[in-house]
Amino acid sequence: MYDAVIVLGAGINDISVGRIKKGIEVVKSGLARILVFVGGSDDGALAASLSRTHGLNDSQIYIDTNSRNTVDNAYYAKKILERLNMKKVALVTSKFHMERSLAIFEWVLGDEFSIVPVPVEDEPDREVVEKEECLKKLIPLMKSFFAKGDAEGIKKAVDSLYVILRSLLQEGD
Repeated sequence: MYDAVIVLGAGINDISVGRIKKGIEVVKSGLARILVFVGGSDDGALAASLSRTHGLNDSQIYIDTNSRNTVDNAYYAKKILERLNMKKVALVTSKFHMERSLAIFEWVLGDEFSIVPVPVEDEPDREVVEKEECLKKLIPLMKSFFAKGDAEGIKKAVDSLYVILRSLLQEGD
């Protein structure tokens, strides 16, 4: 049994729908009490709507609409979990995304949380898989700079890096 199931967003697409449905399935089967969806605002609206349509009530649904990336997903999920005093979670994301997501969640949430992966089979584009493979290579580097569980430090650093990368990409236009 889990306190919560955390579902990672993927935009408004079949991948996100598959993840949301898997999270709903975990809650409805009695394996978790609540669904925590972390993703953008459009993803959040989709998650809330699908959850209600499939029989979850509002007290079982927690939605984050601030996340822009997987580190944000972990950061905002941790805030929700701490507020609810929940420590044992199932993590739902695509199979191709699970290795990196699990590493990030373990790193951001820290040792006081127990995280069990629940991968979803889907068929991502080749480009998405290639991007994921590149991003996985950054995990050891990022882990070397921050203590496990230092959610605030990790978030601040990733936010700064995000701003720098966006400005560099805009300069190239």
